[in-house]
Amino acid sequence: MAIDFLNDSRSYDPHRRSISFWGHDAAFEITFRLDQAVLEPFVHGHQDGHGQLDEASALTAFDENINRIRAFARNLYTRDKKNYFEISGVHI
Repeated sequence: MAIDFLNDSRSYDPHRRSISFWGHDAAFEITFRLDQAVLEPFVHGHQDGHGQLDEASALTAFDENINRIRAFARNLYTRDKKNYFEISGVHI
């Protein structure tokens, strides 16, 4: 089966500076963790005192690029059907 993104939930992790989101392939849940650095080219918001994106800016950039992010995630899953993917160091 193909992966579907039936749930729009996403979660920001300030310690890992990443956003997690989930897809489903039948009964299997697939977790994706997207490093916030991947989103920096798309950000129009603020950075915190350490030069990093703040949570609101990272989540807004994620939401504004959700179709692109999901297409990238779908391609990853199609090539390698794992239950966890860490997305970093790429341009989506």
